[in-house]
Amino acid sequence: MFVGAWLLVQTLRKIADLSPAVQIAAAGVVVAILVVIVAIQGRSARSGGGTVRAGGPIDSDECWKLGVFYFNPEDSSLLVPKRSGLGYTLNFANPWSWLVLAVALLPALALVFWLPLHIASQMHSGRLHGR
Repeated sequence: MFVGAWLLVQTLRKIADLSPAVQIAAAGVVVAILVVIVAIQGRSARSGGGTVRAGGPIDSDECWKLGVFYFNPEDSSLLVPKRSGLGYTLNFANPWSWLVLAVALLPALALVFWLPLHIASQMHSGRLHGR
């Protein structure tokens, strides 16, 4: 346990030395890992497996808005298998899915809004020169 704590401290020190854009990207990776963990736990916690069975509630057209957004208030799952292809999608009827979506989009939104302001301030202060 001591070794794990030591590794965590060393990793946090290295991340603190990185540029803010890289720190935001690292936060996005952490969020992605947490979403995968939640998906695995949510899938194993489901009882009966009724939501993943062919012809079950997950296959109902009424639960799929515009064919791609899953919205089923009767299904407590956060993540459900996609209707086609590999992977999972959020159950937008679950309030936690909106939080997951916001946290997942936060690094991208931060880069879109923060990075131009940061670059402009660096250029204005003379620390960054344009061509």
